[in-house]
Amino acid sequence: MNKKILLVFLYLLIAGFAEGQPVKRILLEEFTGTWCGGCPEGTLRSDAIYAMYPQECIPVAWHRLDSLTIPEDAALQSRYGINSYPTALINRYRNMNSVYNPLYTLWVTQYSLQRNIPAIVSISFSNMARSGLTYSADVNFEFYTLPESGIPIKVNVLLTEDSIPAVGILEQTNYSSAIENGNDPLQNWKHNSVVRKTIGGTFGISGIIPAQVVVGATYTLPITFNLNGAWNPSYMHAIAYAAYDSDTSLNHTQILNSEITQLDNFNSTEISVFENVNDVSIFPNPLSSGQTVCFSYKLSKSSGVQISITNINGELVSVPFHSFEAAGNHTYLWSEDKAKSSLSKGVYFFQMQLDNGQKVIRQFVIQ
Repeated sequence: MNKKILLVFLYLLIAGFAEGQPVKRILLEEFTGTWCGGCPEGTLRSDAIYAMYPQECIPVAWHRLDSLTIPEDAALQSRYGINSYPTALINRYRNMNSVYNPLYTLWVTQYSLQRNIPAIVSISFSNMARSGLTYSADVNFEFYTLPESGIPIKVNVLLTEDSIPAVGILEQTNYSSAIENGNDPLQNWKHNSVVRKTIGGTFGISGIIPAQVVVGATYTLPITFNLNGAWNPSYMHAIAYAAYDSDTSLNHTQILNSEITQLDNFNSTEISVFENVNDVSIFPNPLSSGQTVCFSYKLSKSSGVQISITNINGELVSVPFHSFEAAGNHTYLWSEDKAKSSLSKGVYFFQMQLDNGQKVIRQFVIQ
């Protein structure tokens, strides 16, 4: 009898630990180019994986040998031996003795493998501000468990832009008859998730995460950056990540976790004193059927977070989200395909509860 009680206790302990650990956000880096006729199919692969996992997948597109290419691209592709397109890296993890993933089946396989590797660090943005085209923030890294000993860790922030029209010198070559009936170049194509800038160079900044990590301590990277006036900040995101920086063949360059926020979340004036949860922003609201909705929130203290979506009758319509989150700004992405069953048009509620019992409820509409 005592043995059974012990087993039940251990099960509950492990279950509670799993619910409280940081949620894994996976960086899916697509390598592409406007000249690459097969690359539109790669974009559709990336879109398909994102559609399956909108709460966790962070898509990124690195352009090669076109006018969207940035200087850091060459060293990144050289490090991973990328010489075939379309291709992808999933959290920069080496898969099946292949440096890159040229086949969609490998993209899905690698993504599934990454989902099974627990996140050991939570990342957040705080003190987010802007003045004109100048943006600043603190990026915070809090480790939930210890990383592998002796492997240096770098941190970085990528800026990406969506909805760049594929016109003029950005026309997209297409070899697939399955896309726009074989139009070449594509007529209604937009370049999404394009890496515009890297704050910490190609591989990131060292020295932020010490050699001896302390669980529960917060390590902060202050960032300041300027936007090109031709970019549209309303279509841009900042993506922060922490990654090992050692031997690629031993998977010691893999990304440990990531976080994403819209540049529109950088406020010209920001409330710096708030109770455990500052205001929650919802975009878009209302949302059309099939759209992904973005809930942005800020924590003044690190906490376990539980998020649920309910209907107007208080019934749970989606699997609850559990994570340990570092203090600062976070983004939770949700779409109807994560609902337990088909949803009708109407009013729904975003509910968030923290370890201290504080509860925040916000209304949104599906139209």
